[in-house]
Amino acid sequence: MVTSTPRPLPSPAEMANDEIRDKYFADKRLEFEMGCAANHPGACFSLGEWWQLFGKDSAKARELFEENCEKRQHANSCFNLALMYGRGDVTKDKELASSKSFNYANMACTGKNAQACAHVGQLKLFGHGCEKNVDEAIENFDFACDSNDSVACYRLGGVYL
Repeated sequence: MVTSTPRPLPSPAEMANDEIRDKYFADKRLEFEMGCAANHPGACFSLGEWWQLFGKDSAKARELFEENCEKRQHANSCFNLALMYGRGDVTKDKELASSKSFNYANMACTGKNAQACAHVGQLKLFGHGCEKNVDEAIENFDFACDSNDSVACYRLGGVYL
């Protein structure tokens, strides 16, 4: 197996240079593509984020997150997909978007993504994309809070007030 030392992040002064910055991000994309082609879930996730943030192609990002979530059960990919549906980036059908957001967030929560569990708790608390279930929402918030998600701790406190 061939390994390489990751290229160090350019300094802030170097990042101000368009040519250096563009080369750095092009190299990162290539690195992520190679890793994803070798079925490394973290690389596929990073490639999805690259397309979302730098490539400005949310459809390509969604495709990568979806494959990585469904085939490799990569929790962070599932959660990013949940957020994309929740924001309405994928469909304008609010009912479908809420349902998909809940399902993908729930998959991410099952994968122990604390932010996803907090998100699932919020959806369950109000019945968005799922049946309203305050007891289950509390369980989700509790897990996420125990995992140091401060938003979940705040929401958990709000439920008890």
